[in-house]
Amino acid sequence: MKLGYKLVTALVTLGLVSTSLAASWEYRELIDGFTDKDNSTISLTDEATNKAISSGSEALFFLKCFDSGIGLAVFHGYMSGDSDDQVTVEMRVDKNGPYGPSYWNLATGSKASFMPDTDLENYIQQLKAGNSVIIRVRDPFDGDMVQGAMPLDGFAAAYEKLSCRI
Repeated sequence: MKLGYKLVTALVTLGLVSTSLAASWEYRELIDGFTDKDNSTISLTDEATNKAISSGSEALFFLKCFDSGIGLAVFHGYMSGDSDDQVTVEMRVDKNGPYGPSYWNLATGSKASFMPDTDLENYIQQLKAGNSVIIRVRDPFDGDMVQGAMPLDGFAAAYEKLSCRI
């Protein structure tokens, strides 16, 4: 009886450990078969994305390899932007000082925005060392604002797999 109890306790403990260590971020290798261009990304896992959305997050970010290097983009739903097709973005990792507000260019379709290249290196270092991030995006056109919160467990490991990392 004692052995059975110890075995069940050990299995439950192992299950809890593996659940708590599950990464929220994943690397997705995307190589263009025609040009061999690396379009790989890191983003929240589907499970972590669903959890963030069900918790009320309306803004989520990802990193992607481009010809020019790495890019960080935030999905936020449709926004009109200002006369320069920009929105303002603020981000805060853990209890660090906030980033922004900073103007980010809207992507084609106006449902995402890209962080300026000059801000990438410093902010990626904060993301790699952090536990969570809060994002706030404001549309200067009408003042609409969305925000989101994301865990960062597994971010650093996923980031290291990107060939375009800084």
